[in-house]
Amino acid sequence: GGGGGAPSPEALARGQRGALAFVLCACFLLPLSVGVSLLCRRLGLVYRPPPPHSGGGGSCVNDGGGGSLRRMLFAAGIVCAFIGLNSALSLLNRWALGVVGGLHLPLLMTASHMIFGASFLAPLMLLHEGYAATLVAEARGRVKALCLIGSMNALQIALNNASLVSIELSLNQVVRATGPVVTSLLLVCLEGTVPSRAEALCLLLISGGAGTTIYSGFGGSTAKGVLLTATSTLAQCLQISVSGRIMRGHAKLDAFQMTALTGPVAFLALLPFALASELGVLSAALA
Repeated sequence: GGGGGAPSPEALARGQRGALAFVLCACFLLPLSVGVSLLCRRLGLVYRPPPPHSGGGGSCVNDGGGGSLRRMLFAAGIVCAFIGLNSALSLLNRWALGVVGGLHLPLLMTASHMIFGASFLAPLMLLHEGYAATLVAEARGRVKALCLIGSMNALQIALNNASLVSIELSLNQVVRATGPVVTSLLLVCLEGTVPSRAEALCLLLISGGAGTTIYSGFGGSTAKGVLLTATSTLAQCLQISVSGRIMRGHAKLDAFQMTALTGPVAFLALLPFALASELGVLSAALA
């Protein structure tokens, strides 16, 4: 509806249709991705990794430290990529939720994030020979654990995104910087694992240093946003502690498997609340 006034009934109806189409696309994206991947498997379009090299001469035994250097560089690259992508995601979330007026959809954004990630990872795993069977085998016997982890992950990300509607990203990061300390306290309570004095001092210095570096004052922030961020941080720390306990004794899932298995759970856990509270906002934004 032009002129900045209320949208016309026709525009609002069009926005409602667009919102429902978006939700339906999100719901059917994962089944579509899995279905296409399974069809490709039936057609023989599967990646088969080459057999491990077993050439003579022991060339892999003494490489002058080149293998260790490559592993270190690879690990450093992964860490740098994670930091960069995580920072970019936080900035984009803050821009969408707190800077762009009217786009206050933290639950829908989180649910979409979860299902899109699982949908785009599914073909990578299902079209890799042997990986799909491994994925199913690893998921069996720990369905309850994966559902709990997925639900807790959905809760902590949704709360964090909701906090970005009302507080600045810098203050959000200050609160979340206390996460390692909270996790250590939870490990003491749940497992009796007491950090050494050096570890405890290191944790306090890291959290305190991050806080004093990023802190920029409350400004126009609200107590609600700070409370949401603190609750999100606590939920994240609980998720880390609980997942370590309930996954003990099992083969460790890699990051791709964990994302693919817990993403749909998080999506289903958030979708009812997102539809109940934010479908009207999305409809008005699309009108």
